[in-house]
Amino acid sequence: MLQLDYNAAALLAYVPFIFINVIFSVIWLKTEPDNEFLRFSSAQSLVLTGAFAIAGLLVTVFSAIIGMIPIVNMIIPLVYCVWFVVVGAYVVLSVLGMTSSYSGNTYRMPFFADFTDKLIS
Repeated sequence: MLQLDYNAAALLAYVPFIFINVIFSVIWLKTEPDNEFLRFSSAQSLVLTGAFAIAGLLVTVFSAIIGMIPIVNMIIPLVYCVWFVVVGAYVVLSVLGMTSSYSGNTYRMPFFADFTDKLIS
């Protein structure tokens, strides 16, 4: 490890900037196979980030398709309002993960934790 406290390393896995948290999560998963706390935090961060990226892709594709239909394209602002709620939820869950992991606790996010358990087992 890079002479970094495990709690601080788990915090870096949850930083809500996609490239930063993916890089740190992959590093921690590869270099710390025996630390269950760090592995779970890194994997859960990857699952959360993956879900956020998929949601972003779906919103983009849906907006592009709806934008081509003349009368229905009026709902695009509603789609972007939903997107802002998704972004807000991503940031809130990331901050919850950061604060709980830095204090040494494992925050099991609903739905994401179950998927994470299946991923790392």
